[in-house]
Amino acid sequence: MQALEENLNRAYALIIGTYCIKAIQGWVEEHLEYETKIRGDPIELLRVVSMLMHDPVRAHYPYASLNYAIMRMLNSKQQDRDYLTEYVKRFKQSHDVLKSHIGTKWLEEFVEHTEEYKNEKDVQGSKF
Repeated sequence: MQALEENLNRAYALIIGTYCIKAIQGWVEEHLEYETKIRGDPIELLRVVSMLMHDPVRAHYPYASLNYAIMRMLNSKQQDRDYLTEYVKRFKQSHDVLKSHIGTKWLEEFVEHTEEYKNEKDVQGSKF
């Protein structure tokens, strides 16, 4: 188990030191979850770097970044000269960025907090 931990730390150091420019290193270190989740974990580091490359504002302005991710996802469309594969790749990237902001169950949680949902009775016994 100790060898695994050492190898993870080596991989983390290699990625952050060799493949990340100073700006990305700074953004990673300024991330809210740096000390708790990112530091020493190369998989989490790669996930965060991927998100920061698509959304560098996120490290400083998380709510503006959320708004940008939503707008990017909603306004995503295939351009005239784009191949379908290029568009799908761009769409998946914007989807992943948005999912990193709001999670996967955001719609269910949103509906559960509406007044209509809270006031709804059990409809299994009704005509519907």
